[in-house]
Amino acid sequence: MKPEAERTAQALRAILEQTLTAAAKFAIFADEAKAEGHAQLAARLQTAARNEFTLAALWMRTLAEGDRPATLERLRAAADSSDGLHALYQTAVDVATREESAPLARKLTLAAAVEKNRARQFRILAKNFADDNLYRKAQERTWICGGCGHLHDGVRAPARCPLCAAPRGEFSLYCENY
Repeated sequence: MKPEAERTAQALRAILEQTLTAAAKFAIFADEAKAEGHAQLAARLQTAARNEFTLAALWMRTLAEGDRPATLERLRAAADSSDGLHALYQTAVDVATREESAPLARKLTLAAAVEKNRARQFRILAKNFADDNLYRKAQERTWICGGCGHLHDGVRAPARCPLCAAPRGEFSLYCENY
């Protein structure tokens, strides 16, 4: 945005924040409506949440003057966001502890740990992406296609799934955790 449009940019940043908040609330409300047996309400709320996320993406691109950050930049920004949330949770833990709200302080401590771990995961993914190791490992591994479930053994995920032709980006490491 042009320097003279700084107030517009400030307004868009406020709109972006509220749009993201609304999207999250709508998604939560949809889950609650579904749990209460209100499928029609849940579907409408989920649609509204998707709509808000679409608008948020529009405002993010507008603020970036149409530039879309590269995947590596997005992963680093995600890690930074989780670091910021971790710091906010830690501050809330301190406040809750001072106010003698031990149960809340314990939950906030657990949530802070989630954000710290999430930031670590994003940083590892960013490093793997930067080093071209996201779909390649030093030793043979089993990869699973997110499109059809095909299993592939190798040091690298295939360029395309031999079964459904999904691109390499649909593959992830196969993990049996059941």
